[in-house]
Amino acid sequence: MSFAKLILLFCFLAASHLVGAQYLVQGTIFDENGIPIPSAKVFVKNSSDLRTIADLNGHYEMMLYQGEYFLVIKASGYNTKEGYVAVTEHEITLDFTLSPIKVQDIEDISVSAKKSNPGREIMLKVVEKRDQISLWSYPHTVNGYIKATEKIKRKEEKEDSKKKKRKKKKEEVADPTGIDDPFAIRREENKKLANDMNLLEVDFTRHFGGRNKVKEIRNAYELRGSKENNLYYTTTVKSNFNFFQNLIHLDDLHQTPVSSPISAPGILSYKYRLEEQYEENGQHISKIKIIPRNIATTTLGGYIYVIDSLWLVQKLELTMEKGNLLIYDYFKIFQTYDHPGDTMCVLTEQRLEYGVKYSKESSTCTTFATFKDYDFQPNFPEKFFNNELSITEKEAYEKDSTYWQQKRAAELSTEEIKYIQIKDSIYESEHRKEYLDSIDKVFNKVTALKVLWWGVDHRNRAKKTQWTINSLAVLLRPIYIAGPRLAPGFFYFKKWENGKTLDTYTEASIGFLNSDLKGVTWWRYRYDPFHFGTVNFSFTHSFDVIRSYDAITQIYKRNNFIETTDLTIGHHYELINGLYLQVDFSMAERRSLDGYKFLNTDAILPNNDPTEFKTYQAFIGEAT
Repeated sequence: MSFAKLILLFCFLAASHLVGAQYLVQGTIFDENGIPIPSAKVFVKNSSDLRTIADLNGHYEMMLYQGEYFLVIKASGYNTKEGYVAVTEHEITLDFTLSPIKVQDIEDISVSAKKSNPGREIMLKVVEKRDQISLWSYPHTVNGYIKATEKIKRKEEKEDSKKKKRKKKKEEVADPTGIDDPFAIRREENKKLANDMNLLEVDFTRHFGGRNKVKEIRNAYELRGSKENNLYYTTTVKSNFNFFQNLIHLDDLHQTPVSSPISAPGILSYKYRLEEQYEENGQHISKIKIIPRNIATTTLGGYIYVIDSLWLVQKLELTMEKGNLLIYDYFKIFQTYDHPGDTMCVLTEQRLEYGVKYSKESSTCTTFATFKDYDFQPNFPEKFFNNELSITEKEAYEKDSTYWQQKRAAELSTEEIKYIQIKDSIYESEHRKEYLDSIDKVFNKVTALKVLWWGVDHRNRAKKTQWTINSLAVLLRPIYIAGPRLAPGFFYFKKWENGKTLDTYTEASIGFLNSDLKGVTWWRYRYDPFHFGTVNFSFTHSFDVIRSYDAITQIYKRNNFIETTDLTIGHHYELINGLYLQVDFSMAERRSLDGYKFLNTDAILPNNDPTEFKTYQAFIGEAT
């Protein structure tokens, strides 16, 4: 091939590359409240082959050649929107906001619903007033109470005949007279109830200042049972069942955003059927059945109760389809509203019923929440709302039964009352002085195993002190760098009533071969338990290594060890909720081990000489 043809081929390939280059156009589709719209369609006008669909977070991506385009964005229940984009030699980010279809325009859209359907006509009137009657359209403060209960049912393993015989024989030996002990049975029942239930109570105040301005302050918190539980909606800021918005994002509950039946997009996503009309407290109530058109995208079904002529929601009873739930096998939502001035739907009660079944156990849960004492004229201080969505007061975990009797907004069931009594009695019995003294007596007992291996401990619960002396296994170090050593050590811990603590460890290390004295001492004082405020100090004069992570055949070599004297001070503190600052400063002098005597083990384990270098000082500061 001639040189001219090569040049021509190169130019052709370069031109083809430039013409064929595509660039990324991406962005997010939002509704009028800034909430992402999932599964929105994005395509190039007059080019049906250039299209994509937004993901569950409303994010879309398209690869386009250089040029000018008009993008069309469509989503069910929203007005179609067009946007201009000029694609050049770089990526482009372009977001779009869609407005919901107006109620009066919905009738012009072809849907499989008759205009004579009374349920749909009633819901159209509710949706038309949605922003006016929605609680979340107005800043407010409210006091609330949450009670969440989990009942666990475990599958009992079948006992074979031999086990039953051994169990019966054991019972006969335990009580040879054959008299059944009812108290023993009761203890077993109580033990089972204590392990097969979890109960959480929360007393809180929630502040709402508008979109993305929420703060919950927990005044009291009491969890009886295991922290590892299946309880849901233990705080109001993590998941909000606000059915007066277009989409409800429940990332920890549901695979996809939930389309609300009380919204313009929802009118196109659900079927509405008037089931019943009746009179209650002088008001005419319409019971409307909600039927999802497509359970893949609209996963709610149930009933909405509407007050006629006022077009206010009285209550709702909705169920989520199982296929879209992340954890639970079923999930039901019940909400009740009050109507001050016949102008607003104010949430007063919410009950959630849900559960999950595993191979060997099943969990049945109920979360009941009440809301009262609404204040729709709050005066929020400047900078009151920030990234801190939930705050737990210092005294929240210290509330007694008298407090809960006054604040408890929901009656306890007989089983829940019994459960609380059992858990409290177990706690009281395990915290009695006699019981704790018996535990400490066993803990403080000196045994051969403690002397040889674990270390000798002693605890004084009255003074809240504990100390430990090194065991012989730690004290005697026959194989060590620069010969055998003797290293007695002492640990001490002290706690005060206000939660402040002091813990320290001191160890002296004496070498037999070189008659050298080494040691370490560190002290740590927590002066502010609530913010984890802690100061620490340490002084070390000992051996150190150059290579901490290496093959075992390299770590034990003499040229890996040095002598170091180190002084370190540090401080740890929580600046704001969840943001911590750790600062450490250390000054060290490092020396070679040249001149030290070593045990001659080269015949058994080959070794080398220590690394020679001039003594130097190092100053290190670290902030995290």
